[in-house]
Amino acid sequence: MNICKNYLASKSFVFIFTVSVLTVFVGLEVQAQNKTPEEGSCEETIETHGFLSRGQFQCGFRSYGGGMLESARTCSSHMQKDDVDHWLESGMKLYDFNEGKRGHAAMCASLLADFPKIL
Repeated sequence: MNICKNYLASKSFVFIFTVSVLTVFVGLEVQAQNKTPEEGSCEETIETHGFLSRGQFQCGFRSYGGGMLESARTCSSHMQKDDVDHWLESGMKLYDFNEGKRGHAAMCASLLADFPKIL
């Protein structure tokens, strides 16, 4: 009986983790494609920029655009430096966490598939 509970618990964790990662990717994709960040979304824009910048560096991608840099610049000019640093770091840590769970090659492939207009 404990084996079944452990098996179901591990399957539930994998499912929940997968749904969480996909939710993050979908949210980041939507946010990253906004060329002019809406009021209150600057934290998400800077976090997304940190995530994608880390991915660009880790995966060796040469291209980075789609308005993301301009959105990040606009947002950072309206935020305190400490807040910008916090959200950049948060995005980079999110990338590192996902790469650790999914693997380098899978993460790089996902970035290209999920953010084709940016990377």
